[in-house]
Amino acid sequence: MPTLYYDKFDRTLTVLPTPERARGRRLILLHGATPSGYHLGSWWDDLPPGIWSVGGTAVRLAKKGFEVFVPEAGDGAGRPGAWMERSLAWASAGGPIPDVAGFSFGGSSAILLARRAERSLCIGPLFRLGKLYGLDPAIRSRAIADDLAKMTTPMEVLFAQTYRTHGRQRFDAHAQVRTQHVPGTRHRHFAIPMGVLGPLYAFVDAGVERAHAAFEALLGV
Repeated sequence: MPTLYYDKFDRTLTVLPTPERARGRRLILLHGATPSGYHLGSWWDDLPPGIWSVGGTAVRLAKKGFEVFVPEAGDGAGRPGAWMERSLAWASAGGPIPDVAGFSFGGSSAILLARRAERSLCIGPLFRLGKLYGLDPAIRSRAIADDLAKMTTPMEVLFAQTYRTHGRQRFDAHAQVRTQHVPGTRHRHFAIPMGVLGPLYAFVDAGVERAHAAFEALLGV
């Protein structure tokens, strides 16, 4: 079973794979907008709602050998905030360069991180990130759409079969972004919540397995 570390002061979750499964790969996982209490994070060890909403996905990836970092952004997903500094600090703390995946408005967060890393090449301090992945991502603002247009970091995007997210056409418009649709999925299938409900959710809804299997195929696992 992966090891979980929750920092209640910084509000970050780090999930480590068992040594025998470790791949030497790291991933920053960014949740969507989650107003306080919406996801009832108190159901699992008082985790804040954003981390709770994607915590099951983090554990699933750790079981496949990834070290996963999840910063809490609350309803500030897709907007600059303390989660950015915590993500960049973790990315720079040593080890392989991490990839970044964002669900829903977390896709906008991923774009913000990528642009920050790209600008660091000119103005420092230097931050390095790997590939970007969007899990049925959404564009939160016009500023994010502008950042996407300027971004040079490659991005792979998975869309649910059912149209849901804001600004889907923005991703299709840029050469650095490759998109694909996952049949038989809805928006919520791309994030598994933490705790007892997570495995049950995945078991009773085949769309969850389809969405995560598609993401893992992009990751090469």
